[in-house]
Amino acid sequence: TVSGETEAPNSASSRQPLQEDMERSGVFAEVRPAEISVDADSEADIDLLITEEGWGLSSANWLIRRSEWSIDFLDRAFRLCHEEMPLFGDQDAMIHLLLNAPALDGRSGSRAVDPHAALIPQHEINAYDALNAHYMQADAYTDGDLLITFPGCKEARSCNPLFRLAAAHGRGEQRDAGEQHMWPYMRVFGPPEAAAALFEVSSVT
Repeated sequence: TVSGETEAPNSASSRQPLQEDMERSGVFAEVRPAEISVDADSEADIDLLITEEGWGLSSANWLIRRSEWSIDFLDRAFRLCHEEMPLFGDQDAMIHLLLNAPALDGRSGSRAVDPHAALIPQHEINAYDALNAHYMQADAYTDGDLLITFPGCKEARSCNPLFRLAAAHGRGEQRDAGEQHMWPYMRVFGPPEAAAALFEVSSVT
């Protein structure tokens, strides 16, 4: 997730009480029912819910519950990218820890990720703004998704208008019809192909 003057909502849970709290607060629009599906035989062992983007596992937003495994996982990830392999970023460390051992196992029928982790649909907790969704081959935000992630958006002047727009949308504020054809709205809500086309035209000019 990114920080800014006005940041889009960035915490999530599919539990009904939390959803009710969010709706009462007015911070979030109505959230569509979750589609999380975990193997019933292994559900008790799942400690981490994570998503994929077009380029692999995403470290932008994920849910982790407190357990011995999760404490050890976070400690190993920190040591890996800050001490053992300092060129690694947090995403590299998570991919290495979650995928390396299963890949080396190579047994037929073995899981692709660590058995304590489950891959869930990206839009559940990590939908991207339309522009990034297009170029990163990822899920774009649509009404009912819990939040919008803005990968790589760090410069205040260009990003704060996007954060304000997303926050206003989450509060259910009505927007002028003309705004739907302006760059901030297209960048956030798309459609992705239109956002990319407008971005490429503006880059040339």
